[in-house]
Amino acid sequence: MPKMKTKRAAAKRFKVTGGGRIRRSTAGKQHMMRGKSANRLRKLKKNSMVDPSDEARIRRKAFHVAIEQVHNAWEDAYRHRRTKKRDFRRLWIARINAASRTNGVNYSQFIAGLKRSHIELDRKVLAEIAVSDPGGFKAVVDAID
Repeated sequence: MPKMKTKRAAAKRFKVTGGGRIRRSTAGKQHMMRGKSANRLRKLKKNSMVDPSDEARIRRKAFHVAIEQVHNAWEDAYRHRRTKKRDFRRLWIARINAASRTNGVNYSQFIAGLKRSHIELDRKVLAEIAVSDPGGFKAVVDAID
């Protein structure tokens, strides 16, 4: 049996049949089909069954690949929970900035005015007011002066 280059390649190449046997698809049939002879193309279409002595090793490798994918998904989920918070904060700031500039104040002056006036509205709420109720946002801008 030829050596696999990556575990991912092994996971793509092997499929379990309904009877529980492992079928191995042939490599090299995904690209450059025009340059291959008709005889070669016929041979590439065939899938061969894996020898029973190799099945245990292939099953372990495929299971290991699945576990690795779950662990990678956990890492991505952990990282993206934090980046999602950053992205939303940037979106809220952009919305507040746009709305405050239409009312004649830039973002930093607006936030500083909120703090001076002791108005404790967070950026999420301010962004929602800016989008859904421009008149209410104008009232907040007028309150900071």
